[in-house]
Amino acid sequence: MSTRYHRNGHASYEWLCVARRPDGHPHVPLDQRLTVDEAVAERLLSALDPEEVALALAAADEVADRRASRSRAGELAVERARYDAQRARTGL
Repeated sequence: MSTRYHRNGHASYEWLCVARRPDGHPHVPLDQRLTVDEAVAERLLSALDPEEVALALAAADEVADRRASRSRAGELAVERARYDAQRARTGL
């Protein structure tokens, strides 16, 4: 199976079958392009436990908060270095 992406943004799946029928012709499923995104999404969502999803989202929020804190700390360090450089240039 391979994925093909169309200009309209939709994906479809193509079956590549090398099996041969008794008459020698390739055995190809009737529907070569089977869009399964909805079925996969439905199956995935039915398998997920709401508590596990909540924990995963909380963990993702915590990671984002830590990243923001590190980013802010870096910004403050740059600001402090610029301030110190400016003071050194002016002789204060």
